[in-house]
Amino acid sequence: MTAPVVHELDLIGDVTLRVEDRGQGSALVLLHGFTGDSSTMEMLAAPLAGDRRVIVPNLIGHGGSSSAYAEDYSVDEIVGQLLEMLDELDVAAGIDLVGYSMGGRVALTLACRHAERVRTLTLIGASAGLATDAERADRVAADEALAASIETDGLEQFVDRWMANPLFATQSRLGSDRLAEFRAQRMGNDGGELVRSLRAAGTGSMTPLHEAVRGCPVPTTLVVGGEDEKFRGIAEALKGSMPDAEIAVIDGVGHAAHVEDAVAVVEVLRSRLGRAVGVEVVDARMPLHTPMMTAGGTTKVRQTVLYALSEAGITGWGEAAPLPGWSPETLAACCAVLPRAVPAAELDLEPVLSERTLPARAAVTGAALDLRARQAGVSLRHHLATTYRRAEPLDDVEVNGVVSADAPEGVVAEVDAMLGRGISTVKLKVAVWPIEEDVARVAAARAGAPDATIRLDANGGWTHERAVAALTRMAEYDIALCEEPVRGVDEIAALAAEVDIPLAVDESVHGLPDTRRVWGHAGAIAAVVIKPQAIGGDDFAMIAIAEAQRAGLDVIVTTMIDSAVGAAHAAHVAAAAGLHGAHGLDTSRLLAADVATPLSIVDGRVRFSDEAGLGIGAVSPR
Repeated sequence: MTAPVVHELDLIGDVTLRVEDRGQGSALVLLHGFTGDSSTMEMLAAPLAGDRRVIVPNLIGHGGSSSAYAEDYSVDEIVGQLLEMLDELDVAAGIDLVGYSMGGRVALTLACRHAERVRTLTLIGASAGLATDAERADRVAADEALAASIETDGLEQFVDRWMANPLFATQSRLGSDRLAEFRAQRMGNDGGELVRSLRAAGTGSMTPLHEAVRGCPVPTTLVVGGEDEKFRGIAEALKGSMPDAEIAVIDGVGHAAHVEDAVAVVEVLRSRLGRAVGVEVVDARMPLHTPMMTAGGTTKVRQTVLYALSEAGITGWGEAAPLPGWSPETLAACCAVLPRAVPAAELDLEPVLSERTLPARAAVTGAALDLRARQAGVSLRHHLATTYRRAEPLDDVEVNGVVSADAPEGVVAEVDAMLGRGISTVKLKVAVWPIEEDVARVAAARAGAPDATIRLDANGGWTHERAVAALTRMAEYDIALCEEPVRGVDEIAALAAEVDIPLAVDESVHGLPDTRRVWGHAGAIAAVVIKPQAIGGDDFAMIAIAEAQRAGLDVIVTTMIDSAVGAAHAAHVAAAAGLHGAHGLDTSRLLAADVATPLSIVDGRVRFSDEAGLGIGAVSPR
């Protein structure tokens, strides 16, 4: 068998990371536990390296990996070092990630915070940290005592005490020769480095992940020894919290299941590691019937990129659809990264996707979720509802119509057409025209639809002063809501105190972290608009919706004039989340040509087919 190549990487911050690297194909990364090193994962690396690339880093503080700075030894810093390692080694697709004990806590942190970089996650005898301040304080004190013992008594006495831990008692069955090997390996570490690791990366020092795991979409396998009672309980709790997790119990072993029965653990890994799928990235160019005028600009032709994942004759579709004038990303940026995404059938996101390319992330996420739903033979809305623990999804979703005519008579005509299609919630684009003209347009809409719900959408086109003036005059027309009257979450919250019309945030939030800033303004802001494209995908949209509802905010799901693919993703999100009220899902009618047959809208409601996945039939990019 080919010996691994040993890389000695010089990372940011004067960190030296020693990494073993062998094989070719999709990347499997193995993370050892405290006092271990890369050699302690050899029983997994050797049998799995035949058909994939196996990367085994020596985590900082172990096996010659070190830094001049103590702060580099925390779990958070280790995660950053691993991400940098993947970039240095040119790992261009999502990884299968395996972590044992301390390495498992690192692996879980990476998966929770960077799900786009992890295809599958396997944890062996690992936890999400400690839940309470008291538990963490007790553990920090215990780890400090261990660290002090190394400094005062030396490494040899510490290793003997460490190996006498009841957690490792079942390893005595392996015999004295194996135990001597384990002791020699541990003695090969540097005592001062282990002290730094104990103090910075111990279970008590790490940021607990009990809430973060609830939103972690990575398919996870929790491997636990049948005789490791403590961690069996921990695995059960994690399984109950994570969206996609299962437990694999290895009978007859304790905490270090891979050490005591490597054959059984390798079998588990082989059955669960991600499978490669085909990837296709194609352009779509769709003219609009009539140019759409907003405060962000005028759109005549919609250009997007479709992303397809295929396996065994089944294809899932996603879309990257940044909109000029609205999105900080560009289509060119999305096109630059999407061809490099080669994920597995599981929800796996290409590592180059980031806050700079959220629509590209939405494309990859959407295709993976659509593929998984099709493989399971269920609609995407059912798959999302199950994955994110929602109630039974809705069978149909109400839509609002969008009016952008520039003259009152055109507004009346568009409103009348919408009412004829059973749409009872009308949204007028405003802030493109002078206030006098906008007021006349709103008055015309109300006169043409006295019983309709009327919303406004300014796309951030007003200043604070103009928003106050406009909304004060428009309030007499019984306006239900105004989306994005000015730009900025704080600015919209401040404006809410001066006007009577409820306000919603839309373009001022971008990505999941940015969206979370709205929750603190729930008393002033009435609603948040969630666009799967803008937030980074269906998975992030489902998480954001749940958080918004807990904060007491209404949620409106909309598209960015997406094709039938993106519009269907948004509709399935709204249905999976059980969102009543009207949503911005009627945009397909704006397109003179589309890439597939859009979901049908009957009597003002999106109707879902019985097809698995998106339910839009064949996709034919134009």
